[in-house]
Amino acid sequence: MGGLWVGVMLLLLFAATQFSVLWTIVSMGKWAEKSKEDQVSVWSLALIISFGILVFLLCLVRALANFYFSLRASQKLHDRMTWAVLRAKIVFFDTNPLGRILNRFSADVGINDDVLPQSLHDVAFSVFLVLGGVATAVTVLPFTLLAVPFLFIIFAWVRKIFLTTSRELKRLEGTTRSTIFEMLSESLSGIATIRSNNSQEYFRHKFELAHDAHTRAFFAFIGAMRWMGFRMDCIVFILLTIASFLAVLFHDQGWFNVDPAVLGLALTLLLQLASAFQWSIRVSAELVTNMVSVERVSAFGDLPSEAALVTEEDINDKAWPTEGQIKVNSVTVRYRPSLPPSLSGVSFKIKSGQKVGVVGRTGSGKSTMIQALFRILEVEEGGIEVDDVDISMLGLHKIRTEMAVIPQFPILFSGCSVRDNLDPFGEYNDDAIKRALSDVQMIESIKDLPHD
Repeated sequence: MGGLWVGVMLLLLFAATQFSVLWTIVSMGKWAEKSKEDQVSVWSLALIISFGILVFLLCLVRALANFYFSLRASQKLHDRMTWAVLRAKIVFFDTNPLGRILNRFSADVGINDDVLPQSLHDVAFSVFLVLGGVATAVTVLPFTLLAVPFLFIIFAWVRKIFLTTSRELKRLEGTTRSTIFEMLSESLSGIATIRSNNSQEYFRHKFELAHDAHTRAFFAFIGAMRWMGFRMDCIVFILLTIASFLAVLFHDQGWFNVDPAVLGLALTLLLQLASAFQWSIRVSAELVTNMVSVERVSAFGDLPSEAALVTEEDINDKAWPTEGQIKVNSVTVRYRPSLPPSLSGVSFKIKSGQKVGVVGRTGSGKSTMIQALFRILEVEEGGIEVDDVDISMLGLHKIRTEMAVIPQFPILFSGCSVRDNLDPFGEYNDDAIKRALSDVQMIESIKDLPHD
């Protein structure tokens, strides 16, 4: 969330807040034992009110600091993932469905923004609540110290089993949720094809199967939570029964003289301590399962990147390209190392101003050649030269801004004007935009469009 010093600062804030709460309780107990005249004195009332204000301010600062640094960390993870995906190699998009990518940017980022800060706060709060409860119980009555080791051992055992199970169930729930996103995106993009083939029932059944798989995983996760809660309640009941029995036994045998009022206080503190242990296990388990989202977002933040956007060769060849001559020398290209080459030993030369048509069946490598020319796919062997300059020495920004391609499937950016789609970086004036539209005989069609 910002380094070691941030963690230390937050721990000190939680410790100071818990200490101030305990000190306020002790002070109020001493204040209640005073005479009525001393209780209503200005000094006594001012002291109690000051402690209350101090606790309020510490709680406020603690919460604000925790959520601020948590959200800042989530923003950094999101920005790093966004940049990594935008700069990822084409093989990443070939091997990862769109639904999986959308799931990272929606559900996982949502957990990091909304759920994880609260989980971190609850875990730190519960830990210091347990430590404060142990210290208070042992101070009031050392007899409660007999139950503390059993609490730690049994709770740690249950927590270990629960964390192992819940972590895997959370991963399974995230994977099955990605399948639902994938189906939604694919169905929406291909809705015309689905309807033309009258395949609505098939895709509806397929979606229901994916939804059922996600529901089973989510229900199993909720069941694991209830499993842990039930066993915690049973353990607390057994521990309280044993503690009460030993207290009566020690008192009857004269081994340990316990005042009934003090015994009641000790059992009350033990009950609260056990509840605090149960809550700390639950919130720590939730934190571990929610950290799966951090793991998934971080994995997308460490993707292999494309080549450099800018190189020194860009500066030396500012006027490149001048003629547009293309020379391909024994080029071999493949989409992934495990796949056979899409192009193998291809060589040809296109002169400046020459118009060339490439004809071939589907999968023969026509689109692959264009991707290699723009370095979307890197050449494995051989090389490509444009105006006698090896494009592998140029930065990607230089190549992709100085050359243009008309894609097979045009894309319009939603919510943008015609001008924004034609000139997204605002590099040309209105006259240049109109000339471009006139050259492709679109100016009249654009004029007929409704204006805001």
